[in-house]
Amino acid sequence: MTESLPLAGRHAAVVGAVDALARAVAVALAEAGALVSTTTLSADEQQLFYANSILNEAWALGRAGAAITIEGTSVQGLADALDSLERQSGKLDIIVLMPGTPVGELDEPLGSRADARLVRVRQAPAGYAVGLVPSPEETLSSAETLPAAVLAVAQ
Repeated sequence: MTESLPLAGRHAAVVGAVDALARAVAVALAEAGALVSTTTLSADEQQLFYANSILNEAWALGRAGAAITIEGTSVQGLADALDSLERQSGKLDIIVLMPGTPVGELDEPLGSRADARLVRVRQAPAGYAVGLVPSPEETLSSAETLPAAVLAVAQ
C-alpha cells in the first residue's frame, strides 16, 4: 500500500451502482487504487448502461473489474452477485452498499468474505450516513463529501 494509492491491490464492489453518487464513490475508489466492480439492482436497461458507464471510468484509470446484475432483491441474490464478481475479478476486499441495496441479514452474503470491509451508505436527515456494517453508521456526509467519507471508512 502506498500513500498515493491507499487502496492499491484491493478489489472493491459498488453494489447498487445506478446513480451519480455511486459513480462518484466508484471513481474515488478507482482513483485510490482499487479495482472496481459494479452491480445493478435490476436488469433495467438504464441501470445496466449506468453501471457499465461507471466501469468504463474505472477502466480508463486501469482499474475496471466486472459489472453484473443482482438477480432479485433477496440477500441470496446479493450473495450470488458477490460470488460472480469474485469469480470474474478476484477476491473482494471492500463492498460498498449504496442506498436501496437489499441487505437483510448480512451473514449470508459475506460467507467467505467475512474479512472484507462492508460499508453501507444510506440516506439520512443530514445527507448520507456512512459506516461499517454491523457497526452503526457514524459519518454523515453531503453528496459532495460522500466519496471521501466512503474512502475513509473503507481503508
